[in-house]
Amino acid sequence: MKDPTKPLRVAQAMNLSPSSSGFRMMCGASIAYGLTEGGYNAETISLTALGRRIVAPTSEGDDFAAKREATLRPRIVRDFLTRYNESKLPNDTIGKNVELPEIRRGDVLGVFQAGAYGPLPTKGRAFISVANRDKRSMIFPARELVAHGFELLATSGTAEVLRRNGLNATVVRKQSEGVGPNGEKTIVQLIHDGEVDLIVNTPYGTGGRLDGYEIRTAAVARSVPCLTTVQALAAAVQGIDALNHGDVGVRSLQEHAEHLTAARD
Repeated sequence: MKDPTKPLRVAQAMNLSPSSSGFRMMCGASIAYGLTEGGYNAETISLTALGRRIVAPTSEGDDFAAKREATLRPRIVRDFLTRYNESKLPNDTIGKNVELPEIRRGDVLGVFQAGAYGPLPTKGRAFISVANRDKRSMIFPARELVAHGFELLATSGTAEVLRRNGLNATVVRKQSEGVGPNGEKTIVQLIHDGEVDLIVNTPYGTGGRLDGYEIRTAAVARSVPCLTTVQALAAAVQGIDALNHGDVGVRSLQEHAEHLTAARD
């Protein structure tokens, strides 16, 4: 959508009805994030300068910087991050109940944190520590990380599950365990020292959540991508695969509409 476009055309490109609640919600969200001007009932919808930086960046990394800026535009996100500036991130329960109780578990902090972490790496060391409920579903995406050349680090329980499924992982110490008897670093120290490139952490229980706060705080400080659900890990693996194969690109809404039309024919 390089030029001002009628809402009907935008809705068609998104495969939505122009009168649907979904289209109205997306128009409102896009305005809230500062990406477009003109709502669902306006004469036209157009990209803002911020939106154009994402769709057509003029310099390397400018699209990522614009996304981070857009993340802070909605008042609720801006106020939330301002309140917790220079503090530990709040627990998921607080995040779930700040004016948005209808959003599913994990989604709220994902929105709050989306602009804080760095871009996805395509190689390096991935740290994995997941709750028992997630251990089975993490195996396939973890195997894909290894296939892409990542070295796995994990806490003891997660590492044991990985090993039982044929995946080697170096055991690292939890923050709550402290430095090892031979000077072994905790995971938080490793993050701060730049020795971790990707973090997967789905904590559960009091101890795990306390460790999780420290891990997320370190991730923000070092701009290391931090994924807090297995679903996010699966999506990240697909993104890494696309990056490695050069399949990442940007289409205008008009081009997307043409692609959908051609696919139906």
